[in-house]
Amino acid sequence: MRFARGTVGASSASIFIVESGTDTLHGVVSEWDWTRTSFVSSLERWPTALRALESGDLHTISRAQASGAEAEWFEPRGVIRTVCVPLRAEDRRLGVLFFDFDTEGGEREADLTFLADVGNRCARAIARRPRGATKRDSSASFEARPRASRLHEPQR
Repeated sequence: MRFARGTVGASSASIFIVESGTDTLHGVVSEWDWTRTSFVSSLERWPTALRALESGDLHTISRAQASGAEAEWFEPRGVIRTVCVPLRAEDRRLGVLFFDFDTEGGEREADLTFLADVGNRCARAIARRPRGATKRDSSASFEARPRASRLHEPQR
């Protein structure tokens, strides 16, 4: 996500997963402080994310257009606009990526195409996660992977 964020000039990026069988979003990864992804929220409170998940299309939200819980993120965090990228696999709603911008302007068509591709790749990876796996399971398996700094340590 960091590479995608830098490529399109976004100031931050985050990913939220839809809990299987529910309409709730769980924050998973963010470049904000822990408050950005440390909560669970109903999709009803995130109307643009819900529309993106239903249609499968990217949606751009400006500060003026934001409503519901989305509006709470804009002004206090200096966000001017956000691109909401749906994560879907076939008919399953998996989650959303948010790419936040702190400048005025619009996205180039090439940037939106690139972000759609990033979303498709993330969705395929998430869809491979075993059904019924929880956020905790995913975090545990991630934490169990070796970190780059440990890969080159001498064996004892």
